[in-house]
Amino acid sequence: MSLPLLLAGPLVRRVEEHSLTLWLVTRERVQLRIQLVADGKHEDHILNTEVHQVLPVGKRAFVQAIALPTQCSLAQGFQYTLCYRSEEDSTAPWQALQTELPHLLYPHETHLQVPFSPQLKEVWHGSCRKPHYPEPDGLAAADREQERRHRHQEPQPQALFMTGDQVYVDDLCGPMLQAVHQVISALGLHGETFTHTAEAKSPFQDSASLYEDNVLYGRRKYLPNTLASNRWSRLFYRKTALITSQYCDNHLITFAEVFALYLLSWSPTLWEIIDWPALEAVVPTLPPPQQILYAQEKEALDGFVASLPRVQRLLAHLPTYMIFDDHDITDDWNLSEAWENAVYEHPFSRRIIGNALMAYWICQGWGNNPKGFKAHWSEALAYGHEPSPHHHEDWINKLLHFQRWDYHLDTHPFVLVLDTRTRRWSAPENAQMPSGLMDRAALQDTLSQLKHHPSAIVISAAPVFGLKWIETLQQWASSWGFALAVD
Repeated sequence: MSLPLLLAGPLVRRVEEHSLTLWLVTRERVQLRIQLVADGKHEDHILNTEVHQVLPVGKRAFVQAIALPTQCSLAQGFQYTLCYRSEEDSTAPWQALQTELPHLLYPHETHLQVPFSPQLKEVWHGSCRKPHYPEPDGLAAADREQERRHRHQEPQPQALFMTGDQVYVDDLCGPMLQAVHQVISALGLHGETFTHTAEAKSPFQDSASLYEDNVLYGRRKYLPNTLASNRWSRLFYRKTALITSQYCDNHLITFAEVFALYLLSWSPTLWEIIDWPALEAVVPTLPPPQQILYAQEKEALDGFVASLPRVQRLLAHLPTYMIFDDHDITDDWNLSEAWENAVYEHPFSRRIIGNALMAYWICQGWGNNPKGFKAHWSEALAYGHEPSPHHHEDWINKLLHFQRWDYHLDTHPFVLVLDTRTRRWSAPENAQMPSGLMDRAALQDTLSQLKHHPSAIVISAAPVFGLKWIETLQQWASSWGFALAVD
């Protein structure tokens, strides 16, 4: 089956009174054109490189990142039409996206309508979206409510905030891992090499050998581990895993795997090319308990996939803001100083974290604050055009040392989205203890931003006010060397 042009999106991301941010992924390089209707005015923009970045992440996968300034005001909401044509033929007619994908429109719509306003009267919130969870997708439910409001011409929310765990990089079901690998092959996503030395203990030389292994429910044995550092821990086990996720049997490792997971989580398009009969042929080779698990996961995943047209439509209409928690990268991410030291000093686990952070930057982080990420494009484009080990490591280094993942919106009320994962406070006397959510400098930044606002919405992916009995249990567990056992 041939690949369609649009692989994912469009997602409406950051919107301000005079700027619009859109994100999508296409099969090939294209010219893009945006027609806006807002404030009784029309604007027509053929996008150039000043407002439109194209990041190749494979032979047939191009991220289209659009940050468009506008002359008209978007403060009362707006309509947009996204058109495209081949980059190689500037005389070809423009194709409107909603003509190709009519399911993106709500009933009686002729253009995509965005209910933006800087005066926030209603916002929606969601988090922790696991495709194989055996319940309906909350984003699909949100789309049904939007459809009802469109039909009855009722007021709509001005923003959607997704506060952590938009994808579960560490906790994948077996069928999803298979689909991820088919997408990598179909799109020709960039491969990578690993530091394959006795010291690094990487089990594979490169991503190709990892994919050829094609094991289901068995990746735990590939994840790096080290000698248990706590004397009590050594009474029970000699080695401790560096990647501490409890459900890591299908933990993603490469950048291509994580990027493919985002595409499969936000769009129905690539599910149409998945060859399930070929994939399910592997089931009889699994042990009986895993055969049962696979069948259960596949049933739940089928329901998730069936609802993706609604998810795609919702995200094409509603300004959406995101922030990582831990599963976007891996469970327990930066939970203690000891965890950080162990993981980042090991080349293989450092690469796993870095790959997930690369995919987060592309798929989530950039759209929150395009101006704040301008400096990252040089490393991103260098990697995209030449995915060499040197460019790969350069970009990971940049992201791992970056400390401004937080962002704010100049709305009413003011919105401040915190980074509670990468600027943590650690107890100097005990690196095993769970870290505080923010260090002193991060707290001072937060207070300075809130200082002159009479009201604010403050968003933290990690809990600020913990349950007392859980906090007590964690303190006890930490004293015995099991700081990560109670999260």
